Amino acid sequence: MAAQYATLDDVRARCPWHMKRVTDSSDIDEDDVQKWLDDGEHLLNGTLRAAKLSAPYTAAGAQAILREVLLDFVEGRLRRAFVSGGAEPGNEDGKDYLDAFKSTLKEILTHPAVWGAKLDDAGSAPSAALMPRSYPTDNEDGLSIANGDFDAEWTKGMDL
Repeated sequence: MAAQYATLDDVRARCPWHMKRVTDSSDIDEDDVQKWLDDGEHLLNGTLRAAKLSAPYTAAGAQAILREVLLDFVEGRLRRAFVSGGAEPGNEDGKDYLDAFKSTLKEILTHPAVWGAKLDDAGSAPSAALMPRSYPTDNEDGLSIANGDFDAEWTKGMDL
């Protein structure tokens, strides 16, 4: 399946030096890069669906945004593959691209209304993406109802 948001030509344009090293006789060939495009797009579309956003996006503006996100994944995989040969132990080239991709997926899930507006031609998110998220689901500060962190504090004479 050909990726919808980015192509091998997009990867060549973004990573010309790395793609020159991709040949039929190298450890990494174009089929590997195409698989990374497909895998990254599946991850991206799955995250968009989980956030109640439409996927795949077909509008040119949305595809341009998603192309950059997808290319972060592919460039990260490409750079990691070339470093994994063991020539430079401890070299973390490409890890920052993969981290950026993962961070974007998390951001889509955390702020689906914002991403829906970015990706929609009309600038508005689908109504399903606008629903409130529950605090326990998105709880990153360790507060909980069970620990009494949200107990009401009433005092005599309090104005309500």
